[in-house]
Amino acid sequence: MPSNEDILLAARSILSYLPELLGASAHLVSRPLEDLLSSERAGARVENQILDLLVREEKTRAWISNFLKKASAGGTYRVYGWLAHEHPEMVYAFVGTGQAVSMQQNEEAGYRIVLQAARNRNNEQAIKELESVAPYPHAIPDMNKVGTVRDWESRLLGPPPSETSFTNVKRILRTVTSAPEYSIADDIGFVRGQTFSLQVMMPQMMEFDLTKLGPYFREPLFFFEGRIDPYCPGSVLADYVKTINAPQKEIVWFENSSHFPFYEEKQKFTDELVQRVLPLADDRRTAN
Repeated sequence: MPSNEDILLAARSILSYLPELLGASAHLVSRPLEDLLSSERAGARVENQILDLLVREEKTRAWISNFLKKASAGGTYRVYGWLAHEHPEMVYAFVGTGQAVSMQQNEEAGYRIVLQAARNRNNEQAIKELESVAPYPHAIPDMNKVGTVRDWESRLLGPPPSETSFTNVKRILRTVTSAPEYSIADDIGFVRGQTFSLQVMMPQMMEFDLTKLGPYFREPLFFFEGRIDPYCPGSVLADYVKTINAPQKEIVWFENSSHFPFYEEKQKFTDELVQRVLPLADDRRTAN
């Protein structure tokens, strides 16, 4: 679910946009929203009521989804994950990819797996560097230590390096620096922005935990996952899926993908969406 702070910030921010979004009916949302914010200032917990109010209208739902995406790490997933859980009538199906379950759990499992891989290969450099960051993960993320683990996860658990890979740093930087639309200042800003975003967002990401939504969902759930994802261990997701209940739940494995199957196996990703998810949207339209 979105953080309480993000929800309150979104509620305060959307007030001035409501006339533009809803026209003459803006007061139907603004008045109860102002009442809820007034109650919050008096000490009441109103975040769920605010979300209930703002997701009723399509335009305010789209606005708050976009806001939360920008406001906090994982914002898009969190608002749509919350919608899938609390308002299934608004969702045909939920499709996750590169799916974390609990960041704490994912980090612990990933670290354990990559350290074992290093030991199995007798990679002394990897063992030394990985053992140096223990215990891992830390309560307050240390980006240098996170970087060490990510680097070895990529090297030992992911696919072989490729010039065309989604996260190939050299390719990304070359694309950015060669774009005529960007100045040198823009290029520097891009790199600094990436670093800043990680430092600010990682602590919030560590609070992410799907299990807090509970085990019951009322709409189909699909997880499109790369078989060799070095960052979100498939075993963690598979264990989680066993604990949840939904009308339909399925892990769709992409055998030749790591963390980005929508990029690494584009055609298969599209085909799976068309074959598995699109019929659910057609069924909903027919029922209505």
